Amino acid sequence: MQTLTRSIDDIVDYALDRQSSNNGDSLNAIPDVPDIVDWGQDRFYITETKRPIVLEPVQKTVLQYFFERREDGQFKYKTGLYSTIKKSGKTTIAAMVQQWACETWGDYGQCYHMGNKLEQAKERAFMITTRSIELSPFKKDWRIQPTRLTHLPTHSFIKPLPVNAAGEAGGNQRLTTWTEFHGYIYEADERMYDELQPVPTQPLSFRFVESYAGYDGESNLLKTIWERAIKEGKRIHDEYPIYVHEPSGLIAYIDTGTEARRMYWQTPEYYQLAEAGERPINFKRLHLNEWVSSENQFVQIGVWDSLENTGEKAIKMPFNYPVVIAVDAAVSNDSTAASAVTFIDDTTIELETQIFDPPKGGKIDYEETLKPALESMFARYRVVAVGYDEYQMHDFMTQLAKAYTGIE
Repeated sequence: MQTLTRSIDDIVDYALDRQSSNNGDSLNAIPDVPDIVDWGQDRFYITETKRPIVLEPVQKTVLQYFFERREDGQFKYKTGLYSTIKKSGKTTIAAMVQQWACETWGDYGQCYHMGNKLEQAKERAFMITTRSIELSPFKKDWRIQPTRLTHLPTHSFIKPLPVNAAGEAGGNQRLTTWTEFHGYIYEADERMYDELQPVPTQPLSFRFVESYAGYDGESNLLKTIWERAIKEGKRIHDEYPIYVHEPSGLIAYIDTGTEARRMYWQTPEYYQLAEAGERPINFKRLHLNEWVSSENQFVQIGVWDSLENTGEKAIKMPFNYPVVIAVDAAVSNDSTAASAVTFIDDTTIELETQIFDPPKGGKIDYEETLKPALESMFARYRVVAVGYDEYQMHDFMTQLAKAYTGIE
């Protein structure tokens, strides 16, 4: 019986998809859509309180600007970038937009939540929307399935969609939502983004993108949208950093730095803990919404230079002092290094560092480079431990340890 039920559901879904893709002009009249803020605070439920969401002033303002209507009733903008710091409710806002669009933008609407993989697409905003519906007294208006939410009164649906299945979209989408957009870094991602742009024949169609800042040299798609808004567009709000680029129909909320901490729960204590416990590169991107290099240094160069044992304050190395070696390995496109350090009089001392670069277009041979360097250090120092990345060097170090049993 369960198999039969699933088959019937699949047939119904297929019929709805076909109807949605082939609806006539009579279904394309611009609907009378309620204000998103009023609708959300009445019908979008959140798990934290099990009550409708209470939007903060900045969220209300941004959403009302994003979905401003023209005189003919259509949206003034076609793409919205919502970018701010962590714990600002970006994904929850995307989920609310999904449910609002599905319930109020007219009959037979197609709404897609994008992800690099299906599991990722099913998580994040799609999952938050599902929970909102389950908590809502209007749950009876919905048919909930693992990969589809169908609003029965309008026959519109929300569906998670991975990059490699972009062809499954009917090509008549009302809304697409994109979360963690900094991770869309491949050519296939760019093709999908171009393919699923707002549809001009739809009375209401929009592309909603939310993300932190990305990585220079990697998050190129996000960078293009970001710079189009800030460098080529104009700021339209005095208090909040909202930008528009009218030629492309883009509106963007890009909030950076400490000024982006606009939620009452974003306390100084929270950021003190975050800064103390996270790498600087992560803190800058997540909690300041600022771009970072994908090749940031693990150890800042000033800290590393301070370890040099030279000058008037040079410390004499006692004979037979314990030494630790740290190894950072790569096969191609990056350097491999081994660094020997010791600890004397509350001071960390760099004894030596050997660096090996891969040949152009080739790979490093550990047997010819790293192994002789380590064996030389083992012979000259009393090495007590070697630190390394087990993922990259487990086999190599396991073999080496058989010959040097006294080293951890």
